[in-house]
Amino acid sequence: MTDEQFDEFLRTAAPDYRTPPPTPKALIWARIEAGRTGSRERAKAGPVIDLASRRRAPWVGPMVALAATLLVGIGIGRFTNVRQTTPSPTVVAAADAARANKVVRFAAREHFSQVNALLTDYETGQINDDFHADARDLLARTRML
Repeated sequence: MTDEQFDEFLRTAAPDYRTPPPTPKALIWARIEAGRTGSRERAKAGPVIDLASRRRAPWVGPMVALAATLLVGIGIGRFTNVRQTTPSPTVVAAADAARANKVVRFAAREHFSQVNALLTDYETGQINDDFHADARDLLARTRML
């Protein structure tokens, strides 16, 4: 097919391409007149499209239910979460406090005696292979205490 033949084909086919169907003017006027006269009866001229009776997509209902469940769950979590602005005081019996004090003193005394031994070894120059590992261990324990 040459360019001239193709152009001629387009000119002849274009007026018929996607022509809209004829407008049902009689049907439209019958409905308008039925509505203006105040009659509740619909015009018998043809079917009426009722947009309110269309069905929704099948996934809309479950998604709405899921969103509502999520919102209710968040709401329950927000209203039941009680935030304390000040920490609640801890009640310790006097005997437990004295026992805890003894334990802390014993741990501190033991730790400082090990630190003293390590520093004495460093001053006298008696550094062995485990010196650095022991120093790191004592430093970590000092930070925890």
